[in-house]
Amino acid sequence: MSISVLGVVLAGGQASRMNYVAKGLTHYKGRALIEYSLTSLTDITCHTLINANQNINAYQKFGVKVFADEVDCLDKGPLSGVFSALLQAQILGVSHLLLSPCDTPLVTQAIFERLKLAAEQEPKCVFYIESDSGIQPLHAILPVADMADKLKLYLENEARVMLFYRQLGAKSVYWKDEHAFLNINYLEQLD
Repeated sequence: MSISVLGVVLAGGQASRMNYVAKGLTHYKGRALIEYSLTSLTDITCHTLINANQNINAYQKFGVKVFADEVDCLDKGPLSGVFSALLQAQILGVSHLLLSPCDTPLVTQAIFERLKLAAEQEPKCVFYIESDSGIQPLHAILPVADMADKLKLYLENEARVMLFYRQLGAKSVYWKDEHAFLNINYLEQLD
């Protein structure tokens, strides 16, 4: 089945472990962290957007639309960004939302292609990446239909990503190279 995909880079977190600097704008090996995800998503999505709650003007310089979290779910962690991204996906009329956090610069386009392939085979299912080191719940693809309503209801009582996925019957997609999921959470990890 052919699907249409919105790619969203999640950069709306507080970055408390990085002294509250804009994580996506910090540099790793000479490039802003956000650039890595944008590059990996662009060729396999119909649209690519950035979810950010601060430094909007700086993120807009990367040439894609930037949107903030909905006011009524700002305190719900990463699911705030996911909910807002689902609303953007509804506006654009795409069938699926492909997510990437801004802090994993080594994630390749092949990983996102694998998620997209899984969604093409089972378009009503949520898929996320799993490697030997564990799950990567924010590297995921979700069907858009009715998902914002389900997530809004879930956020009334809870805000854990994997619990939400489990309630939906989400499935993992295995990726052998766990090095691809290097997560930049501390300033010391930057060059």
